[in-house]
Amino acid sequence: MILGLIQPLAPSIRALGPTGAGLYVGAFWLLGGFPVVPTYAWAALGGWTFGVLDGFSLAMTAFVGAAWLGYAFTDWLGADRARQVIDEQPKWQAVRLALVDRGFWQTLGIVALLRLPPTSPFSFTTYVMAIARVPLGTYLLGTLAGLAPRTLAVVIMFANLQQLDFAYPQQAWLRIAGIIATLVVVVVITRIAQNAIRELTSAERP
Repeated sequence: MILGLIQPLAPSIRALGPTGAGLYVGAFWLLGGFPVVPTYAWAALGGWTFGVLDGFSLAMTAFVGAAWLGYAFTDWLGADRARQVIDEQPKWQAVRLALVDRGFWQTLGIVALLRLPPTSPFSFTTYVMAIARVPLGTYLLGTLAGLAPRTLAVVIMFANLQQLDFAYPQQAWLRIAGIIATLVVVVVITRIAQNAIRELTSAERP
């Protein structure tokens, strides 16, 4: 729905100035903290509305706020039953053990890897981190590190789409080439993250 309404939404948000930027950030704290809107759609809206630099910084601010809210909500609930469900799944149990049994830098890297693929479910991953009792600071830093590459890729792609002008073919094709390169980067980083997680879970699985 957001992607379908992105053209009429963007000018309305821009017209509000700083208030629009605040609404963009604050809305995702709720829509992302609770599983309503995926990060890629919000990053696309940010790139189309605010351009590359502002779109990226605002999207990352929105994502870290939603990540904190989802973590705090899960922690408040306790989620003991959910912890049991996780432990019943060998793959997720291996990831949980890897998250809680390693030092700061290794845990940070694992969180970043779990956040890196575009297919990684934002809210579900947040809940797993809270259930696994990953330290909040490490979790938030890893979330930022993992989301940054794919968020930047989506923001750049949609900012370029918004600026495409076929009245100037050379400029248009340069932007199209940039979009294609962005998609290639997304595929590559997804493969890297998936392979790393596969190796991790294979090593940790009893």
